[in-house]
Amino acid sequence: GIPDDSSNYVLHISNSMPLCAVRWNPGNQDEIVCSSSQTDKVLLFDIGYVSSAPTEVLQKGMTKFHGFCSESRKGLTDLAFTPDDKSRLFASGLDGAVYMWDRRLSKTHCVELTALLESQFTSVKLNMDNRTVFGATRNGTIHVWDTRGGRASAAFQSHNE
Repeated sequence: GIPDDSSNYVLHISNSMPLCAVRWNPGNQDEIVCSSSQTDKVLLFDIGYVSSAPTEVLQKGMTKFHGFCSESRKGLTDLAFTPDDKSRLFASGLDGAVYMWDRRLSKTHCVELTALLESQFTSVKLNMDNRTVFGATRNGTIHVWDTRGGRASAAFQSHNE
């Protein structure tokens, strides 16, 4: 394999958990966020200075599925920032929901877009105008929500395996 050349690192942030996603905040070029399938927290780091400690930690609050999911289903698998607003962030959850935080309001989620409890979201994306959220699940279903109303506007499933 290719040898590890740590002399080329621009930045190295160490974490004790396996990470599922890392995203750069388009509204704040000094900020990255990370998620793990092993925790319900989103870790935010300021890469303007070197520190392995997150500058902010966002967490899921009480959810619609609270008490129904095992610890292994509480993790967050993917992240998406709204490109025009550096304070709003979405995360896909293994517990059947996509969560949104507005960091100006709280460190716990303020919107919960849900599907069936059996759904385990692996990916979340926003369309260009930030009005539609797409969430993909392990069982091959894509859920689409209109963020102006928070309702699921459609769900599609691939039948090609």
